[in-house]
Amino acid sequence: MQQVTFIIASGSYPLNKGLSVILNEIKNAKVVAVVEDKVNLIKSIADQKPDYLLITKEIYHQIDTLQLNEIYKASPKTQLIDIKGVNETSNENSFHKTFYFHSGKKETSAFFIKLVEDKKPEIESTDSELSEREITVLKNVAVGKTNKEIADDLFLSIHTVITHRKNITNKLGIKSISGLTVYAIINGFVAMEEVE
Repeated sequence: MQQVTFIIASGSYPLNKGLSVILNEIKNAKVVAVVEDKVNLIKSIADQKPDYLLITKEIYHQIDTLQLNEIYKASPKTQLIDIKGVNETSNENSFHKTFYFHSGKKETSAFFIKLVEDKKPEIESTDSELSEREITVLKNVAVGKTNKEIADDLFLSIHTVITHRKNITNKLGIKSISGLTVYAIINGFVAMEEVE
């Protein structure tokens, strides 16, 4: 699976360091930048296009509406996470969620694991979208046909069938024929009765 990326924007070194360590320990999560001011923030977002921007009130309030619009234009998929203390309030509607930095390691990890899990379906749907031809090849693989049989049925060269199978494997991250068969059944490409 593709990694879910984060930028941390805070003027606090201990907060930046702590969040970086925890996030980089989470499977499929990666901190791509840590910034301490708005100039570096805007450049980092344009360069990295992260899934999430973790930002403290002090940095957020340095950004005006025009700059906020620039951020969204540079990376429309980026969701803002408000980092704040227990007693801090916020009337901002720009934030996707709020993370309270007083949380312990367990709660912090759980919060960010949930964010990564929330992003998975989006990432998988774009990365694993099969072409019509790949779906046709997958159906044939699932019903037990050999590369030669698939090539003959679809009027393709064996080399082309092998290339399609490699692409399917790369997109889905499934290497075994049984795994591909299960995927095809679950996604309704073939019926259970069709599988040998």
